[in-house]
Amino acid sequence: MLRRALANQEVGATGFTIQPPAGDFTGRIWQGVFSRAGAEYAARGGSNLLLNRAAYGYDAPTDEVQRPWADAYLQAWDQPRAPRIGLSRFVFPAKDSRTALDQIGADVHTAAQRFSLRGAFPAGLGQEEALRRFHSFYGHPDEVIAALRQERVLPVATDLITQFNPAVPDHDAAVRALELIATEVAPALGWKPANTAP
Repeated sequence: MLRRALANQEVGATGFTIQPPAGDFTGRIWQGVFSRAGAEYAARGGSNLLLNRAAYGYDAPTDEVQRPWADAYLQAWDQPRAPRIGLSRFVFPAKDSRTALDQIGADVHTAAQRFSLRGAFPAGLGQEEALRRFHSFYGHPDEVIAALRQERVLPVATDLITQFNPAVPDHDAAVRALELIATEVAPALGWKPANTAP
């Protein structure tokens, strides 16, 4: 029904469509998945693929778990437009690892303990393992860049989505981390800002 509505087709009552009529939005649907079968399903439906920052229920590193999902998605893709893979990752650059951990460590550890209660992570995780489970990239920008270059899904991703969640750094640290992502991390990975000249 959502796909029909976004394609300006009738949904529900006769003649009922999105008003005012919009362009075809079906190519803008992103589907988050947590399995290979889910990735194949998203591809068959023509959805863009969205991969989360953590692969819940797995012991292997998140990118090791998710790369086969991305590969399966690309294999199953049969749409006329190019496929898109959005990769959501926890990225927190700072002056150094200690500074980053001071801002994010306790929050990530607390979140991992909450996830353990729901069975998504094993019980009794320490802070270092919690950061690994959330597939966290943190520390000096050079360390973050080097680690992201080893990320197994990034080579097939079309969109890198950085986030701090589940950490809640203070405002100044968050602004500084965003600045470092925009000015050092993203450009080192090949990103260029859009030309905003008139």
